[in-house]
Amino acid sequence: MGSVLRSGAEHEIREYQRRFSSASSLYDPVLSNLLIQSFEATRSSETAKRFFGTDAVRFAAVDGTSYSKLLFDLVVFFGGSYAATGQVRFAPSSIQVDYDPDNLQDAKGICACAPVYVSQIAEMDQTTWARGEDGVSAGKLLTDSDVVANSEMAGRMMTFSEFYLAYKLASDPDKPVRIILMDRTLSGEIGSLMYDTSKRSIWSRACSILGHPVDGTPIDENELFHSRHRIHNSELKTLPARGDYLRYAILHHLEAGNKGDLSQISNALGLQTSAQKDRASRQLKRLKDEGMIGDILGDYRMASRYERYWQRVKSMVCQIGDRMFAERADPTACMALELEGSRKQLTSLDLAFLTLFTINMLIEECWSRRILLVGLTKDTAARDFKRHVLPLLSNIGAFPKRIEAKAFQDIPDTDRMFLQAASMMNAAKLDVPWALAEYDCAMRTVVHDPVAGMDRVRGSIKNKIVPERLMLKSYIQLAKAGKDEKFRSNVLLTDRLAYPGFDAGQNDLMELKNEYGKAVESVRLVLPRNASRPGELQNLVVCMLAAMTSSDIPELFGHNRPLFIADKVAKWNNECFRRMVETTASWITTNRDVRDFVFYMSSFRERRSGIEHSRRIVEGI
Repeated sequence: MGSVLRSGAEHEIREYQRRFSSASSLYDPVLSNLLIQSFEATRSSETAKRFFGTDAVRFAAVDGTSYSKLLFDLVVFFGGSYAATGQVRFAPSSIQVDYDPDNLQDAKGICACAPVYVSQIAEMDQTTWARGEDGVSAGKLLTDSDVVANSEMAGRMMTFSEFYLAYKLASDPDKPVRIILMDRTLSGEIGSLMYDTSKRSIWSRACSILGHPVDGTPIDENELFHSRHRIHNSELKTLPARGDYLRYAILHHLEAGNKGDLSQISNALGLQTSAQKDRASRQLKRLKDEGMIGDILGDYRMASRYERYWQRVKSMVCQIGDRMFAERADPTACMALELEGSRKQLTSLDLAFLTLFTINMLIEECWSRRILLVGLTKDTAARDFKRHVLPLLSNIGAFPKRIEAKAFQDIPDTDRMFLQAASMMNAAKLDVPWALAEYDCAMRTVVHDPVAGMDRVRGSIKNKIVPERLMLKSYIQLAKAGKDEKFRSNVLLTDRLAYPGFDAGQNDLMELKNEYGKAVESVRLVLPRNASRPGELQNLVVCMLAAMTSSDIPELFGHNRPLFIADKVAKWNNECFRRMVETTASWITTNRDVRDFVFYMSSFRERRSGIEHSRRIVEGI
């Protein structure tokens, strides 16, 4: 076994070195056209004044923490988020970052804990067991410890708390925050939550917020379904009126107070072909059958029942969020909803819905208040740049010479390692900080289809392409060692919200075609052919992130200091809560009122472990 281990490790290391060399060979013909080094602080100062209206703004970096613990027959779930705050000043010659001195003592944060019986987890967390149509488990029965280990409740609570805290900071009128940094892949979170909430067949039995009254009217399936895609920006033309998003584009058009027949709605949405108009007609009929819209003599308009559906959903999110994370008289109400005299527990599906709605609310606030929203991820296994962007650019002739498919297969598996290897092997040509030219996050679901045509693409899964012109993605590297050019910090993934007037201009867009059903529709992606100069907001973001890193702290080398501080605050609070749980366990075992039940509340393994531990102590003595 020792020989097998050694030879296997040596083989993998040699393979790793070979892939690094392959990455280096693609620098001149490919990456040199897409990597940007010319970032200017003077230009970022001008952009800040144009974007924020001032050159000095407050920022907040949000990070979360979670914890779950089996305590006899109880399971304790904990999730919370904390923010490190300060001010950024975009001076003409440099960027100055000042941190609030009381980030630990007076941190802005929210948290919640939920002690529940193990038997309740199957009802609260639909990801724990594979449940059949009748609600009976169709999968393997798990032990109590397995149930806790596989439960996503604590992680869901943490994710909801992160975005809810970011939303509260963005919407606070007294202390306006104009920059929000999150330790999250924003586009990835949206895609994941869309998938988690897509099974409409289980909503009636697995969703507690369904039927929750707001202003005297219960939330129904229509409101949940259409609020999932409640992202609308007319200047960016997001959501696009194509594919599965046509129905939402129609709804947003009517929700704005517009009325009209099929022809007028088609013209407003830019639907030109008969196939597009036929699909619009079917979607209008479907929305009418669902009761979302009505028509008077052929003129469609929002139904009165749903005129303010998004405001009601937002109100529900705030009610539940404030109940979960605020101080309350009834501590058992954290994860519960009162409905018709009975109490229902929030489920993992509810938390997925609430998180997705909160992200949509946050995006809405960032657009209306001009708040810069940036996600920053340290460790990522994303492969869309290697698998989707580069092959597409190569096939449409963006590079001097077409790159063979085998060249992309030989490079490191992930985008982060590919770019890190290329940077290290070409250190003399590529200085830090550098950034990859921003491209549309929708590219992760786009595959080039050269058989259908040079400008044809299709969705990578069931021909579905996520909304474009919503998030822009890039990779950056911020630091290097003073004495060794090749010793550099890790490559970080960034994705940020797109903003009208700064992003998705005509010169930034690449128009491709997607055949969806009988219609051939345009997909207008933010996709650079070359990168001689960064865009205004990318220049501002990279200059700001470069000013927020430090080499004084070893683990902060090339990373983001505000997120590092937020992470330390979150871990400190997590450790405090762990000690509370341990103290609670001691209190239960020594409480005379519940002492008779402790024996039956603990499992055989726990009792055996406790007895063996006591025996070892005695034998040691």
